[in-house]
Amino acid sequence: ILGQVNFTCPKTDIQEPNILQNVSIFPNPAHDIVNLDIENTNNPDIIFTIYNMFGKLVKSERLIRKQIDISDLCNGMYMLEIKSNEGTARRKIIIRK
Repeated sequence: ILGQVNFTCPKTDIQEPNILQNVSIFPNPAHDIVNLDIENTNNPDIIFTIYNMFGKLVKSERLIRKQIDISDLCNGMYMLEIKSNEGTARRKIIIRK
């Protein structure tokens, strides 16, 4: 006799609030400079990393001002990752010169 078996898996991951959820990037598409608007962060140690669409690291620096110089990057779509001890944010950016 075949019966119905139901399995319920409890959620085991812990979701911590990510303060970097509210990150705005402008202009997008961008030409030479990308401006960041990061709400509610008091962390001076923010690192940004830019990857091309193949996943290759093309730029990584400590964010000193809320601007990123992208004048050395070619046209295309990139993934911008912003990390701090308050969390991580990822945004797509388009460079069009």
